[in-house]
Amino acid sequence: MHDPDAVNENHNVNHWVINNIKGNTNFESLLDYKGPHPPPGSGIHKYIFTLYLQPKGISKNTKITLTNDNRSMPVSDLLDLLQLTNENKVSSVYFTSSASSYKRSRSRRKSKSRRRQSKSRRL
Repeated sequence: MHDPDAVNENHNVNHWVINNIKGNTNFESLLDYKGPHPPPGSGIHKYIFTLYLQPKGISKNTKITLTNDNRSMPVSDLLDLLQLTNENKVSSVYFTSSASSYKRSRSRRKSKSRRRQSKSRRL
């Protein structure tokens, strides 16, 4: 899963990389999941899940280091590292998200509580 609309020099953040998927829940995690969190004012971000066929899989002896420090690696570099190409692409799906600008009005909340107090005094 990656965000190609990220606000950084590579315009990408990798949010989740797993490999050697077998069945519904058996896989190896190369980069732990990090949920979407677009910065305020950065607009709408597209979060893309892409599934690639791994003809040979990735050997446990292969040294691949993905950390929070290099989450912004471009997808093309990540594919090179994993020895994959766009020809290996099986499927892709995405969703969009943006930073929330909703702020609860405190003055409105106070006025409601004042009305409730005044109604209860009348009874």
